[in-house]
Amino acid sequence: MANIKIIIEYDGSAYCGWQRQADQRTVQEEIERALATVLKTKTTLYGAGRTDSGVHALGQTANFHCESTIPEDKFAPALQQHLQDDILIKSSCIVSESFHSRFDATSRKYIYRLSENPSALHNLRRWEAPRFSALTLEKLNEVAEVFLGERDCAALCIPASVPDSSFCTISQSDWAVNGDGFAFTIIANRFLHSMVRAIVGFCVRYALPPARHRSPLTIDDIRDILKAGKWTTDHLVVPPQGLYLAEVRYPED
Repeated sequence: MANIKIIIEYDGSAYCGWQRQADQRTVQEEIERALATVLKTKTTLYGAGRTDSGVHALGQTANFHCESTIPEDKFAPALQQHLQDDILIKSSCIVSESFHSRFDATSRKYIYRLSENPSALHNLRRWEAPRFSALTLEKLNEVAEVFLGERDCAALCIPASVPDSSFCTISQSDWAVNGDGFAFTIIANRFLHSMVRAIVGFCVRYALPPARHRSPLTIDDIRDILKAGKWTTDHLVVPPQGLYLAEVRYPED
């Protein structure tokens, strides 16, 4: 039985996330439906990351087991014939029988995009708000550095979803200018539920002038929140449409 790895790009705007759910349209379900048509049998697809509703992917990785005479590189076009244009199977190849897209991953890369300018074309693919004109790259990167290293990330996870082990190793956390806005890039060995969106929220809250109803958030405040490991009223989970799962890496990469 062959184990096929596929790389997927998708616009998550019309989907309730990656993971299959009852009575909801999801990316996993759409691809599994295409697999059933191509392979003539029900097949389970294993994804590397469970992106939330509205979140996109530039390089989601998934794998499935099958018995088929289809050449490994032909699975991508064969599946694409049965998918909408907002899901793209970028490549397909045979991997070892033991390979698992989620459990074998050594790191995942996410990108978050925001802009001060409203756009009819990009509003479902980035977070837009006029107040972002006050952001500076220097301030954003001052706070982004706080999250680097191996740390307990319980404070960055939705309380109901905190796992038994909440330690993550973050190897990159920085901002760059992206067109008429900014893009945040973060790489870690694993991510918790809403972790990236919470980190972006802290970055934006620190870098923007404080709102009337909120006191300034300092670097020390954020360090204290991380150390305490608790969800607080200072948390801001930013909208999902700016978030992209950009890449998943494995030992052989």
